[in-house]
Amino acid sequence: MGVVARVGQDTDKLAAEALNPADSGARWCAGWLLARDGSASSRRALAAALRNEPVTENVRTFGLLLNGEDPACS
Repeated sequence: MGVVARVGQDTDKLAAEALNPADSGARWCAGWLLARDGSASSRRALAAALRNEPVTENVRTFGLLLNGEDPACS
């Protein structure tokens, strides 16, 4: 089951999913969806995920997303 199927577009649920210790792929997807939302609460959640992320690729992705860049193009 994918992230959207599990939590939808609810930013509080996405913020929790971005910290899910069991699934780095779900954290990446949640971060991308939070960045697309762009609200202040989504940016705070993404920054919190960046500070807590153990996977290097997700750290890179979250940093790029917070800078308004597309991780697929960087």
